[in-house]
Amino acid sequence: MRAFVCVSVLFAGLVGLGACGIAPDEGASLGSSAAALADVDPMSDANTAQRSLVIDVIGTGQGSVALRGARCRAGHCSYELDDSEAEVTLTAVPSLCSKFKAWSGGTCSGTSATCTFDTLGYHQVSAIFVPAPCHGL
Repeated sequence: MRAFVCVSVLFAGLVGLGACGIAPDEGASLGSSAAALADVDPMSDANTAQRSLVIDVIGTGQGSVALRGARCRAGHCSYELDDSEAEVTLTAVPSLCSKFKAWSGGTCSGTSATCTFDTLGYHQVSAIFVPAPCHGL
């Protein structure tokens, strides 16, 4: 089974360069895997038929993004979405002494802690968390 893989590079907490694509069959060398991903446009027609989601948790605060009971904590997470799912809901969950600031990216935007979208295609979203006062600690 071949997997849909996304790789991104973060610069000072901001989303930087990235690439997505279908990983080569098992047994392929790492060099060919890297070369295959380096030339992939995540928004090309070949990839938009995939149901995939990339989440980046960024900012100076701490938190996670909940998806179907799983949590994407600090950093970068990739998910292959199930063909049977018409919609997915993400929930931003701030850690102690942090607050959710906003969604960034093409899939989600705004300051609501939840974001619901249809699953068809490639989706990338960043959840931004910032420090908040810690009362009573």
